[in-house]
Amino acid sequence: MNVQQLVFRISGCLSVLLALLLASAIVSAQEPAPGADSGCRTLVVTGNPEYPPWLWSRKDGTLDGAAAQLLREALAGSEWEPVFKAVPTWARAQAETRLGRADMIAGAFITDERQTWMDYIHPQIVDLPNVVFVRKGVYFPFNTWSDLVPYRGATLLNNSFGQEFDSYAKNHLRLEGVSSVEQAFGMLRQSRVDYVVFELFQGNILLETLGWEHDVEPLPNPINAEGLYFTVSRASPCNSGKLKAWLRQRIQQLVMEGRPKALADHYTSVWHEKGHD
Repeated sequence: MNVQQLVFRISGCLSVLLALLLASAIVSAQEPAPGADSGCRTLVVTGNPEYPPWLWSRKDGTLDGAAAQLLREALAGSEWEPVFKAVPTWARAQAETRLGRADMIAGAFITDERQTWMDYIHPQIVDLPNVVFVRKGVYFPFNTWSDLVPYRGATLLNNSFGQEFDSYAKNHLRLEGVSSVEQAFGMLRQSRVDYVVFELFQGNILLETLGWEHDVEPLPNPINAEGLYFTVSRASPCNSGKLKAWLRQRIQQLVMEGRPKALADHYTSVWHEKGHD
């Protein structure tokens, strides 16, 4: 093979290679990458169905509360419209989001496990204290988590109170997960458990709703305080950098304006008036 033939063959190979690269680039441009915005305009949003004033289920199958309204305000003027879908339990809400059947959760604490299947929108909506509820008049000293070791407790199934406490509870405490907070408080009133771990404000509101506020009360020292966040499912076709950037900017603005607290105060009144009808 002479030099001219060799150059001709190399040139032909390069032409084929360039054609293949061009075709690949065209296909890539036409097909959105995993996690990119694929034209999604409706966001299916779920969450804890018994979490007033932040979120609760309505008889029509939707969700109401401060977190729902805050997300509506965060998305106002954007290309996305939230649709709120109630499910029977908090555990089910997480399962729906993990599978991508719901695009977002309106309020969740951070854990390592949850971060494997959904993205958290920073900053947090609010910091919430988690406490130990006991039967009124039946107290025990509580200053550190180890004080709970001799006792039996209950809490909401698949609920989190922060990665550190969750790990401690799993390894050291007899803390049973049940399907609803009402069930957990009922077990406490019947002396089937010695305490319930739950969020302070949400627990007090539910006790008042059930008429059990004279039977159960929180111990004064919280176990901790955790940030509550909006999240986006990694299995959702709506999960895009554009959506998350919009939410980060708007949530930061709304938090600085004090909207989460104002909405929490408003929806506490709404809940007491009609929210659980």
